[in-house]
Amino acid sequence: MMHSGLGYNQMSNFMAAMEVPAPHHSAVKQWERKVGSHVRSIAEESCKSAIQEEKAIMWSETSEEDNALSSSTTDHLYAKAPVEDSQKHVEGEFKYDMGWQKRGSGRAYDSRSGVGTMIGNRSGKICAYGVRIKDCKFCSVHKGKENIPDHVCCRNWTGSSKAMEADVAGELVKKVENENINVSVLIMDDDCTTLARVRQELTHDIEKWSDQNHTVKHLGNSLYNLQKKHKVLSAKVIKHLQKCFNYALAQNKGKPDDFKGALKQIVPHVFGDHQSCGTWCGYQKDPQNYRHNGLLYGRPLTGEGLRADLNSVFDLFIQNAERIAPGGSTKDVESFNNMIASKAPKRIHYSASESILNRVACAVAQKNEGATYVNKVNNEIGISPGNVMESHAKKLDMLREKRRSVENTVAFKKRKLQRKLSQKNETAVKEVREGVTYCSGVALSHPSEETEIPSPQLLPDSTLLSNEQVWDRNTVFCDIETTSLHSDTDIVQIAAVCGLNKFNQYITPTKAFTPFASAITELTSYGNTLFYQGKPVQSVSLKNGLQNFLSWLKPIQPCILVGHNFHKFDLPRIIRAFHISGLTDEFQESVTGCVDTYPMFKKMFPDLEKYSQEHLVSVFSHEKYNAHNALGDVESLQNLCATVGVGKKEMVEFSCTLESSVKKWVYTDKCHKNEQTLATLSEHDVLSKGMIHKIAFSGLTLGHLKLAVQRSGYDGLSQLLSEKSLGKPRVTNRKNIIEKLFVFLKDF
Repeated sequence: MMHSGLGYNQMSNFMAAMEVPAPHHSAVKQWERKVGSHVRSIAEESCKSAIQEEKAIMWSETSEEDNALSSSTTDHLYAKAPVEDSQKHVEGEFKYDMGWQKRGSGRAYDSRSGVGTMIGNRSGKICAYGVRIKDCKFCSVHKGKENIPDHVCCRNWTGSSKAMEADVAGELVKKVENENINVSVLIMDDDCTTLARVRQELTHDIEKWSDQNHTVKHLGNSLYNLQKKHKVLSAKVIKHLQKCFNYALAQNKGKPDDFKGALKQIVPHVFGDHQSCGTWCGYQKDPQNYRHNGLLYGRPLTGEGLRADLNSVFDLFIQNAERIAPGGSTKDVESFNNMIASKAPKRIHYSASESILNRVACAVAQKNEGATYVNKVNNEIGISPGNVMESHAKKLDMLREKRRSVENTVAFKKRKLQRKLSQKNETAVKEVREGVTYCSGVALSHPSEETEIPSPQLLPDSTLLSNEQVWDRNTVFCDIETTSLHSDTDIVQIAAVCGLNKFNQYITPTKAFTPFASAITELTSYGNTLFYQGKPVQSVSLKNGLQNFLSWLKPIQPCILVGHNFHKFDLPRIIRAFHISGLTDEFQESVTGCVDTYPMFKKMFPDLEKYSQEHLVSVFSHEKYNAHNALGDVESLQNLCATVGVGKKEMVEFSCTLESSVKKWVYTDKCHKNEQTLATLSEHDVLSKGMIHKIAFSGLTLGHLKLAVQRSGYDGLSQLLSEKSLGKPRVTNRKNIIEKLFVFLKDF
């Protein structure tokens, strides 16, 4: 459970779905405590082994005696090292970072727990880790009581969440140094004052290497802050400056002085001053034809104010070149933080008990030992590891090593960069051609046209056809083929049959076929030509095709349409087609209602394996037919109903009037349009998509919400959203949601 990242509720839901009763919560907790102690022990042992492994590698690099063994494995090196030498102090670099169990908003960081991790720069394994917990569920429950019962309290931190990182770093550095290793370098980001705290704990000097990715992001943020003052600093220009920074670091890695010089050349270079540029500069090779590919119009930047501001930004990085030049990386720690999140998901609060300690230990053991650590835990608690788990763990470890070897290749990284660049360029071209079709807050830039807020809207009910309507109407079996499964797809074929009377019409699509739809229907299109099985067929426009269908129905109207899976797929798309063609009224004059044979056959024959039309025909008619061709489908469905004895009596229960179906489609279509006006609330993280869906399907738009705020402020918005509809709030009566929405709307 801890290994897979499940909590008690998730485990119970899974077991219930499998028809297996779940154990009691207290029993699970007892086993978690029992297993957790062994997991933590294995995690600590793996850290000690990782320290010795890291130390062995460092010892081999500094020992002249072991130079000949540099190609051997780490274990071999450590085994061959003399005991007295292996106990000597060695110096090494370690990566450090902190991860929290609650996402920070950028303004507030109030996670109840955090995990600091120190990873060896050479072995890539966790040498030490520490957990800080601000909460204890048992203490919280008994808060205010005179006597708190004895218990194992997991709370070990009373300071702020931000201060955890520096405190854990000091603890871990001392733990590593107790193993005769001098931590000479810490590789970490620049987001906290950890180094100052570490220096207080040590008697020797310690150097800091900045994480390359965090440094480049910091540069980008600084440049985007300048964008408000200098509009010429577009995203393209900022990306170019970041690329120049990365090139300077890659070409001068481990050379602080050369790196400083390269950074000093960047600003003059983008301003067209190439006197100090090195051989990397294209201007030096071809001054006449050189263009700045990363700058607007290929021209250098201009403006003394902009140049001064850019110099001030890059000066900060020049002053810290000694930290940046080594090109340190904390990707290993970031990856481990993601591993912790898989064991203890941030959406679930595990930070009030020892559960967080156990789950972090699982992640540590898996990072150091691989997935096979589970077998060790099972051995510790006296359970047979099992062949399935052992095989699965080995497979996971093998895949991890394979993935790691591929992702570290130059070819893979080049493909990844090329793919990202290609996608970016395609998007940029489309946006240039399309213009401004969508941007954050675009709906807010247009004044609301609504003057009346509608009452709560509900999904219209389906109305069954009466017995008289079914008996008095002709039965028409109908089917369509489309370019995709989407709700706004194009109809490319419509067919119907009533006794011996048949109708078949191909329609020229305006949208491309999806590969799946084309493979199923054997229909393709090229230009204005429609092909069936590779041969061109005569097709007409959508409106002409529907008019031909109405003309065919006229002699047999009024009628009812019958189809397989008709209510969910065919009917909404047919209604949409008649709507956009302006023929809805004519359609309703010809057709009274519809019948879906899919649920009808499910009720009539509940023991069948499946209920696709192909399967039903093979079972009852013992024949094959031209499936997924509309004409073949309707002919076989008519024969199938006759074979199994489906009459109009059976159809009544699975029918609906066309009028009610049109109302449902109109309601759904309108609600989707309402949802589009509310999209900005999701973009600004004001409301969840689920809450926006509820607002839209209650009949409200963004304009309605703004109008309520304008009229009566917070009370008006609260009354509108909590208005009772069928005994429930129209949207919600939760104050925190309404307050957050009000704060956003009142400024617009």
